[in-house]
Amino acid sequence: MTTAAARTLDLPGAATAALGLFALNYAVLTGPAQGWQRADVLTAAAVAVLALAAFVVVQHRRGPRAMFDLRLFAVPSFAAAIVLSLLTRICSFGILPFLVIWFEGVLGLSGTATGLCLLALSAPILVVSSVSARIQRRLSPRTMLAVGNTLAAAGALLLLRIGPDATWATAVPGLVLLGAGVGLSFPPLMGLAVGVVPPQRAASPPGWPTRSSRSARRSASRCSARSRRRP
Repeated sequence: MTTAAARTLDLPGAATAALGLFALNYAVLTGPAQGWQRADVLTAAAVAVLALAAFVVVQHRRGPRAMFDLRLFAVPSFAAAIVLSLLTRICSFGILPFLVIWFEGVLGLSGTATGLCLLALSAPILVVSSVSARIQRRLSPRTMLAVGNTLAAAGALLLLRIGPDATWATAVPGLVLLGAGVGLSFPPLMGLAVGVVPPQRAASPPGWPTRSSRSARRSASRCSARSRRRP
């Protein structure tokens, strides 16, 4: 990619992506509360499909000048790292909306108490990620991913112990293991994703799974909240 091309803003890509994501979020958030048969919901869903399809076409045609260079997915290591990173984020952070509903709606905890309980998930992520560079000197990325995903799976299994009579303490061991597994898995995944792309494109790949999973997590959280308020 030339310097001039690298500095060119992908306005068509940004416009179609923004329109598609806005329409998709509108449909997902309005449908459960107002009904999926509403004309505005159906229209938003159709606009989302068309806009996101146009986004893919625009990115393919712009090639190296695209904000989302689809050619990178032709690299097997890159594609695998991005997909695995997205799945890891969904499996780990996807439970947050439901944990918040359980802590506040079922157990009756305050927002502050809920945040303190969720430190059992976020604190291990921060601690383990901060020492990941030292761990990588001793373990290969493959080993780190295997151990990290095993810990995350063990944490998810422990969360199955949550039942009608469970307290907030029941979730803590599972959240700690889940956070430790995520913290151990993320750094090698991002290292693999960045290491196989050209240097001038290395800034964007790590953000793709983060942005997509964050959008999905927000939608899930709002849909869950709306569903809880419905009679």
